[in-house]
Order: sequence, then C-alpha cells, then structure tokens
Amino acid sequence: MTIANDIINLSLRNSGVNGIGQTPMALDVDDSFKILNAWINEQNLVRRVTVNRISLPTFPDLTTDVTFWSPYEHVLLTTMAVRLRQIYSLPPIELDVNLAKLAMDAFNAINLQQVAPVHAGIVETAEQAVFLALRMAGRINDQQGVADLSADVNDAFALLVMMLGQWQRKRWLVWNEQEISLVSTGADFYTIGVGQDFDFPRPDKIHAAWCRLQPFGGPNAVDRPLAIIEAKEDWATIAIKDLRSLPAAVFYDSSFPTGRLYFWPVPSASTYEMHLVVKATLPIPAAITDTLDMPPEYIDAIVNNLAVRIAVASPGGQVSPLLVAHARASLNTIRLANSQIPLLSMPAALSGRRGGDASSWVGRGLDMAWIVGGDCVLG
Repeated sequence: MTIANDIINLSLRNSGVNGIGQTPMALDVDDSFKILNAWINEQNLVRRVTVNRISLPTFPDLTTDVTFWSPYEHVLLTTMAVRLRQIYSLPPIELDVNLAKLAMDAFNAINLQQVAPVHAGIVETAEQAVFLALRMAGRINDQQGVADLSADVNDAFALLVMMLGQWQRKRWLVWNEQEISLVSTGADFYTIGVGQDFDFPRPDKIHAAWCRLQPFGGPNAVDRPLAIIEAKEDWATIAIKDLRSLPAAVFYDSSFPTGRLYFWPVPSASTYEMHLVVKATLPIPAAITDTLDMPPEYIDAIVNNLAVRIAVASPGGQVSPLLVAHARASLNTIRLANSQIPLLSMPAALSGRRGGDASSWVGRGLDMAWIVGGDCVLG
C-alpha cells in the first residue's frame, strides 16, 4: 500500500528535516504533499521529452493508495529526501543525491522497457528501419526515445531517401538490370523519363543496347548489338548525324529531368525495335510508412549504413568503428550478390583480329562467321 502520507513522513525523516520520533507539523506535511505531486508532474514533462509513454500518476490526497508506485517507493523516498533538503535550505548530501539519481535512471529504464515497441516486428517498412538505425546510432537507448513525428525521425528518413538515391547510381548496389524497348519512329532522337518516349525513370547511363530487325515478335529474331557512345565529345565528331540507315551506335545525353537518346545512323520509322539495358529502379520510399520492397540482404545494409549517417549528423559526430565495419561488410555482401562481370573484349586493332577499323561502330555478330558452339572462323 502506497499512500502520500507515509512517503512524506519517511522523506522528512530521511532528509533530516524531522528527527526520529518527531511528528511532522501539518504545514510541513502540506508543503511536502505539494512538492511530491509537483515532482511527479515535472517527471511527466521530462518523460515527454524522453518519449517514455507511461504517464506517472499523482496522489489525489494523503491517504489514497496509488498502487502504481508500490514497486517504486524507493524512487519517491530518495528523490523527496534530496528535494526537501533543498526546500529547507539544508546542504545536499552527496550520497543521497547519487542514490536518487541511480534510482531515477533505473526507474526510467525499466518503464521504457515495459512500453511495447512503437514499431514491433522485423524490419519491413522505412519507419522500422529508421527507428532501428536511430538505436544503433545511439540516438535511442533505454532512457531516451523519439516521437514518430519528431525532427530525429524526419531527418533520419530524409537521410534514408538520399542514401538510396546514391545507391541507385551504383551498378553493384542495384540487384538487376532492366530491358526497355521502343519501335523506331524515324525521329532524330528519343526522350527517356517517366511519361516520355521510353517511359522509364531517367537513368544515369546506358549499359548496353541493340536493335532488333523485323519481324520483331517472330521466332529467331535477329538482334544487332549497338556500340555505346559514352561522351558528347565523341558524338560531336560524327560528321553526318542525321544519316539514315541500320543503326550501329547510340549516344545517351543524360540531361535532367528528361534524357535524350540519339541512335546512329538514324533508324527509319517502324523498321527496327530499339532495346536498351539500364539499371532497375530501387524502390525508394515516398513516405516513411512505405514498405521496403527489397531483397533480405538489403535490409541489414540499409539499417547499418543509415545508422552511420545518423551518427555523423548527430552532435559530436562520433561513429563506432564496429558500426562502420558492419556497414561496410553489409554493402560488400550486396556487391558480391549483384556482381555481373562481362567478358573482356578488346578493339580489333589491339587484339590482332581482322574485322574492320577499331574506331568504327560496327556491332559484333553480323560481320562474322561462326561455328555452332565454337569460335569465329574468321580468326
């Protein structure tokens, strides 16, 4: 049974305000009662900052049993003893101050652990990843939490989106490449972007390309590989840019927000089906409640690397070397899983092969004779 009158009498004695066997004055009891409830209300304000969602009940009067406090009477007694000495202008006792602090730390930790997880279960959403990363970065612990709409959560989600945006541009962090195609219309160039000629999010580069000869949908369709003109400086060296014939190369002008594709020579309308290979798009969440629809190995990498970014952005910017090692190892796991290394190829001028000028954009396949299952017979 925990009533305010007992807590006050013991606290007045522990603080030295009243001696052993001395009956507290009514005024002292009344003042102590106000101090007791004022301290509880103060703790409720503190717990809102630390996001400990258990609200502490005050005492309605001196004799009502408040059962919540029964396991935590030592917290009330030690804290009230320190406060009463302060109120009565008595010098603090270091041992009592330390005991009160230890009691409060344990009390907050216990109650925070008793609160059900805000976002329970394995990490499936951006929100769950953010909260786990905040804990790994040290922004959340047994004494400190964060609210769902706090600046901590908002900033961590922004860091997550920026991090995934960086990953999108790294081939080894994207788990596959995607093929997109379009039948030629005779245009000098084609746009690429959401809602454009190639209706696909604007890529940073083209990884491979080919054109398919008619019939597009029949058996044994013939594909002619296209060389990739990597730089606009190389594109500028082509003398007749509007030459119309069977395409041999493609130049991607990665302008923003809409990219442009120049096939050269310019393919005639409805004659060829132009195919591109680009990195697939990572599912970057638009809202913090969105699901992280990614392979399992990505979740660990997201949480670890997001935690590193949060730690760097935190006051002091101290990052645990162990956390950095975990972040690096998880990224290496993704790199190994996504690695697709093409066969080494060399220009004909360097390899000694016959077959044309190495500086020309003639695709492989149509200018060679092959033995089924063997090598090119042209040497």
